[in-house]
Amino acid sequence: MKRITLLLVSFFFYSALQAQTFDSQAVEEADKQFEASFASKNLEAMFQPIASDCIFYGTDRSERWDVTSFKTMIEAGMKNGIPAMNVISREITSLAEGKIAVVVKQIGWAIFKTELREVAVYEKQKEGWKMKSFSLNLLIPNQKIKALNEMMTGQSKK
Repeated sequence: MKRITLLLVSFFFYSALQAQTFDSQAVEEADKQFEASFASKNLEAMFQPIASDCIFYGTDRSERWDVTSFKTMIEAGMKNGIPAMNVISREITSLAEGKIAVVVKQIGWAIFKTELREVAVYEKQKEGWKMKSFSLNLLIPNQKIKALNEMMTGQSKK
């Protein structure tokens, strides 16, 4: 009887542990679906892993879109030939006991002629992982920012 009890306790403990395990592969698959559908210009597939209340932030301070506005902008861009992104690196971090995932990617994109940082926040929902927030940032080395600041303020060293 003790053996059966120990076996049952072990099984339930293992099951509970498995339920709390973060599935980074599922997050990566959702993120790659977003990328692949963007590259193939499949707008319907692109928005499948995106939550209806997702917010998108662009590289400019004024660029903030809800899903409908972002979809309109992307659709127009796809018609004009937006080039695909090239993923250089991807890191996935788990938050909130595995219910939130943050995907940080370094990407190359011909539009900007430089590397960018893309940050996407995913939430685990009944239907799977859904993107809740997306931000695109230009990566500018600190030395260039310092030089630009000095030039703009007239404080360059002579």
